[in-house]
Amino acid sequence: IDNDVYGIGDPFFITRYLVVNTKCTTTDERTVHRVMLGGGAKLPLGRTDMLYNGGEVVHDQQPGSGSWDLLLSAEYMVRRGSNGASLNIVARRNGADDHDYRMGHGLSTTVEYFHRWDIGDWKVLPSLGAYHELAGRDAHDGATIEGTGSSTLFTHAGLRVWWRSWGFQGAFQYA
Repeated sequence: IDNDVYGIGDPFFITRYLVVNTKCTTTDERTVHRVMLGGGAKLPLGRTDMLYNGGEVVHDQQPGSGSWDLLLSAEYMVRRGSNGASLNIVARRNGADDHDYRMGHGLSTTVEYFHRWDIGDWKVLPSLGAYHELAGRDAHDGATIEGTGSSTLFTHAGLRVWWRSWGFQGAFQYA
């Protein structure tokens, strides 16, 4: 089904905790390894009632999902000097919307190369890589829906900005 609808999707929030950081405080050049673990939620704020050519757009092509979803996150990053790479995994356990429709649980993986610039207290890290999303089958009223679920590969361009201990991350992905 081909639809041409646009809108802001459901926002999500993940809080991460730095578990491992091998950064050394000496001036010696060394490889830094970092592991972060976290969790969060996706909020049902995106639209779920969009129409296209007079017909209803299917659930998985709506900007929003209509459900609260739980997220678990793990990230491994390695850097030497200003160059590095990272692997980020997010597992998603989806809830059901108000019509008892539940999108398939998912697992997304991002692999990226980045370069870091230090500007005063700021750290700016643009990145390029790939994003893979694996989605399980949807369910309605507890019954699995055949023909749903997918595996999709995207190109990935991202930007991380850090100020002291605070960070912001944004990404663009193209299938």
